[in-house]
Amino acid sequence: MRLFIPFLQRLLHAFPIEIPYLSLILGSAFIYFVSTAVSQHLNDQDYEALAFLSHTAVKLVILSLWLKEIIELFSIWQRLIEP
Repeated sequence: MRLFIPFLQRLLHAFPIEIPYLSLILGSAFIYFVSTAVSQHLNDQDYEALAFLSHTAVKLVILSLWLKEIIELFSIWQRLIEP
C-alpha cells in the first residue's frame, strides 16, 4: 500500500486534463485485482465458500463507491423520461 498510494497520486497528477472518474476507476480496479488474488488463494487452499463470500463483499464495496454516480445517472434518466 505504501507504494501504490503514491503511485496512484502521481498517476492522477500526470494527466494535464481532468479525466472524470479516473480515481474511482483506478481504485475500483485495484480493489478488484486484490480481491481476485485473495479469492484465488482461498480457492487454492480449499476455502471456496469463504473465497466466494469475500469476493462478493468486495464487489458490494465497489458498488457502494460508485453509488453516488449511479444515483446521479438515474436522476438524469428520470428527468429525460418525464414529460
